Amino acid sequence: MNPPEVVKILQDLIRIDTVNPPGNEGRAARHLCQLFQAEGIECQLVGEEGRENAVASIGQGKKSLLFLSHTDVVPVSEENWDIPPFSGEIKDGYIWGRGALDCKDLVAAEAYALLRLQRENIPLNGKLIFAAVADEETGGKVGAKLLTEAYTELITADFAINEGAGEYIDVNGKKLYLLQTGEKGPCWSRLKAFGISGHGSRPTLADNAVVKMAEAVVNLGKYTPEIILMPEVKQLIETYLELKGEKTEVTADNVDQIIDGISDRFFAEGLRATTRMTVSPTVVHGGKKVNIVPDFSEAEIDIRTLTGQNVAYVKNVIEPLIGDCTFETVHCHPANFSPADNEYYALVEETVKAVLPAVYCAPYVLSGATDSYYLRKLGIASYGVSLLSKEFPTELLKTVHGDNERIDIKSMEVKAEFLYQLAKKYLSSE
Repeated sequence: MNPPEVVKILQDLIRIDTVNPPGNEGRAARHLCQLFQAEGIECQLVGEEGRENAVASIGQGKKSLLFLSHTDVVPVSEENWDIPPFSGEIKDGYIWGRGALDCKDLVAAEAYALLRLQRENIPLNGKLIFAAVADEETGGKVGAKLLTEAYTELITADFAINEGAGEYIDVNGKKLYLLQTGEKGPCWSRLKAFGISGHGSRPTLADNAVVKMAEAVVNLGKYTPEIILMPEVKQLIETYLELKGEKTEVTADNVDQIIDGISDRFFAEGLRATTRMTVSPTVVHGGKKVNIVPDFSEAEIDIRTLTGQNVAYVKNVIEPLIGDCTFETVHCHPANFSPADNEYYALVEETVKAVLPAVYCAPYVLSGATDSYYLRKLGIASYGVSLLSKEFPTELLKTVHGDNERIDIKSMEVKAEFLYQLAKKYLSSE
């Protein structure tokens, strides 16, 4: 049996290696433009040579909706995969490959929805914009950041659909779908330790920079952050508890105890991460040779902040923990949100429930970051809804950025149908 067209589009995208760095997203962008142009849809390649973004649109009118996604993917350890990571192979009802869940699945579904609307010649009272961008995995400099700063007129819309959520939590057999309305702010930072080099056999004559760095990293690992309960997180946890048949007011004092009792640990630890600033030492370098005491060491720290936790706040927390090490921020932007009480969110939720009957929905704050930040900075409400089927095993979400990443065929059909219905409802109405 031949797979659905949206699956074929995904397979072709997976087979285009766009690991970032270096990216090479222009190959995927050109492939998408060829698909669109073959159907009479205008498509532009915008941005840095070799790393272009694909921007297309159909329809005209006062209303506008943006479908945003990204074509770059993170590196792979091929030896750990059961299926070659750039094969796009279908096995046991799943499409395998890097980007199958992050985020070439959404690229494919958004592209298919655009193609379907064009083929059906549905009268639109507004514009549907498609933007598949480069560089999301390393900050968006040549992707969403570039488009929102230099090509604003191409992507400005009333609201947008992007990655960020769309999975469900199973609560006593009830499906609670997460619709991303906000995300924490990344504050990627760097520590440096300096010392005096010397012979490794006489360490007391030197000053070991690696030892200084090790002490700093241990202190950061032991850091106990302040718990802050944002309204969106409180609402989600209380909705989850209500579906379990429990009526409990969630507070900063009891939230950890509640999270400890949630059996779905992927969901639970995501909740925990959105109730505090997190500090994760992720990369450490130091030393040149086994018999030389190192005079320099460097570490990279992945810090994620909540509302109101700016660079000054981060420095005030981190600097007392790192001794003689220096601290600098490399890439920071604030936590950011879109309303969950407007017509756009209401339409998103209504469409989810039309495509997936008998499910529940709740606003969701992502512990990571997406390109929605750049849209929200422009005042464009952006919602993370890369919808998955009711049958999708949510434990496979752990394969995002990991080994054996894959998505089921049913999820691709659900995702594409949701996007098609959303655009049709919003843009074909007066």
